[in-house]
Amino acid sequence: MTVKQLLNGVVGLLAMVFLLPVAAWAQEEAVSQDNGFEQGVFFFGGRLHDGNIGDNFAPFGVSFEDNFIVGGGFDRDVWSQTNGLAIGVEIGTALRFGESASIELWGGPYLRYDGLIVSDALRISPKIVGGISLVSDTIGSEAERAENTTDTDGRVLFYLTPEISISSLHRPELEYFWRGQHRSGGYGTLGSMFGANAVTFGMRYKF
Repeated sequence: MTVKQLLNGVVGLLAMVFLLPVAAWAQEEAVSQDNGFEQGVFFFGGRLHDGNIGDNFAPFGVSFEDNFIVGGGFDRDVWSQTNGLAIGVEIGTALRFGESASIELWGGPYLRYDGLIVSDALRISPKIVGGISLVSDTIGSEAERAENTTDTDGRVLFYLTPEISISSLHRPELEYFWRGQHRSGGYGTLGSMFGANAVTFGMRYKF
């Protein structure tokens, strides 16, 4: 890991931690509001890069590839609290294309917090998704890593994707989000390769 990658990873962690003090701005009544949505569909697009998961938070200086990703999915809460904490399941698919083409499928549980209300107008919702990712073929720097790895071909890896969404309390059914797509072997559990990373942006409709 280079110094640049380490710094980007630290910046990413600090960005997530920074969201917690925002809760101090929350209006108690707004936090307790239950919007009644248990599920949603989402769509996103972005670009792959040759960095690591930390570079998704702060992609300064990383080399973006001539490879892109567009996709979507469905998520549903299976447990939630009035304070905004929720656990659910997500499934999704994406097309990765550019230098070559690859289809990705993933699924797994997520943890989300909807209780960060800013000025009684905006809701900020951090979310982390984990699970399994399957691809029809590796692509870009991911393919190069697979060629240099003997314990996996990179087609089946872990999926670990942080997300931060923003929605208006007046239109809570619509969310706009940043999402850091990440897949890797999980420190040797499914192979010793990083896999792929992409910075993406998208929209979710909740119902």
